[in-house]
Amino acid sequence: MMKPINTAVITKTGRQQRETETRARGYFSYPVPDFAWQYFFLGKNFTVDTHTFKEYGFRLLVHEDGGNWGTYLNHYTHIAMLSFDSTLSEQHFKERYKQAEQADLVLIDHDDLDRYAGLGKPVYRFAYCVNDHLFKDLGEERTIDVCFHCGKNETRRALNEALSAFCQRQGYSYRWGGLPHIEYAAEMAHSKIVVNWPRTPMNRPHRVFDAMACGACLVTGKLPEVSGDLRIAGHDYIEVDDFAGILAAVDDLLKSGRWQEIARNGYKLVMRHHTWDIRAKQLREIIKQELSF
Repeated sequence: MMKPINTAVITKTGRQQRETETRARGYFSYPVPDFAWQYFFLGKNFTVDTHTFKEYGFRLLVHEDGGNWGTYLNHYTHIAMLSFDSTLSEQHFKERYKQAEQADLVLIDHDDLDRYAGLGKPVYRFAYCVNDHLFKDLGEERTIDVCFHCGKNETRRALNEALSAFCQRQGYSYRWGGLPHIEYAAEMAHSKIVVNWPRTPMNRPHRVFDAMACGACLVTGKLPEVSGDLRIAGHDYIEVDDFAGILAAVDDLLKSGRWQEIARNGYKLVMRHHTWDIRAKQLREIIKQELSF
């Protein structure tokens, strides 16, 4: 059996980024056989000599997306760049592309891989994975009909107003607004339907798979096609074009009870293809192929 790769994960500050079992994202969350790791926050606009990481036995350095940009001096350890927010704006893309220029390997969550082709280095699809120790079906009563927990912008506020008024008219229980990540996971695990609205047409939010892992039925605005996601609209989740479609889908799913079937399908999809345990094995194979260890 191969030994785990000792990895330094460069990430944002904050509890939800630097814990394991309750980490908000699946990447490098709970223990797996293929990797051992420590989290490091180097600050914004950092400069660090990678020899420091080699001295402490790290064979791989993974730079996680998150605004923690900086410069790596020398190349004593292999560097992988993990990008997942490049679809939010052109500026988001440019910042992540620039950071990726320093990497040996580039891992892309859901953006178009062709946008990174000019780097002249290996670029792989590395789709979001769930921390299924946090985002999970608790097997408890689903006391919330609909929840829509997300970062707020003008469009999402408008959708919230429409959903709130609609649920009140129909007598459906409804929750909205940002929550700490542990409460957020629990809320979805007690919801029948989780609503999602992408911030841009290119954006496939992490909420898509997190909601499915919690055993909820996902109803979402249009999502981009992403190689490797393996999700099927109408089977694993419900996808609509506009706010009216969200309201109609919610009403139909709750009245018919079909939300349960969609929720089961989505849950199976995530457990088969999108957990951290699965993604870690895939990353080990990528490293073996491209970095030869």
